[in-house]
Amino acid sequence: MMVEELDRVIEFVTARPCCLPVDEIEARANQFAAEHDFVAGRDRLRDLVTAIGGRIGTVDVPHLRELDGGSLEVYGPGDFLIKLSPITGPMRDNFTIGHELGHYVLHSGDPLGSERIRVGRWGCDPVEREANQFAAALLMPKESFCRCAAQCGNEPTKLAAHYYVSCAAAAYRLVSLDLATREELGLSR
Repeated sequence: MMVEELDRVIEFVTARPCCLPVDEIEARANQFAAEHDFVAGRDRLRDLVTAIGGRIGTVDVPHLRELDGGSLEVYGPGDFLIKLSPITGPMRDNFTIGHELGHYVLHSGDPLGSERIRVGRWGCDPVEREANQFAAALLMPKESFCRCAAQCGNEPTKLAAHYYVSCAAAAYRLVSLDLATREELGLSR
């Protein structure tokens, strides 16, 4: 895929799955957070993006399938752009930013950003699932999340407020960690 950016043409490659098991994606998210002194529930993810050379913008005229998501364009190491939907709220945006950081960490090569990728946030292929797993682990770290869930009785709204994510993100994290079932939380398949 090629994109014209002012006076230069950028050729992007298709992001490929990293094929890591979920526990290794969790470990990569924890390592990334530790390397950048990021503490979920305390620090602003937007500040982390800026600190590592990224920018965050808003899609001017989103396509229908971009209305509730975002995208990532990686131009090189420490040079990337996360685009957010203009109609989503800050808690949803926080998960989207974490998701796009997941693509940057898991799919843009070693060193980070060495592969120029452009990824839109739609579909449920392995690349998207891996980015979702990374975002959940970055924003709702397993040990901390399990402790907090036990203290609040697995209440998604309380967890969402604590970790600054949407209620849906908190609910799916509860399910993914086997702390609750979809049925208990009223989630559809």
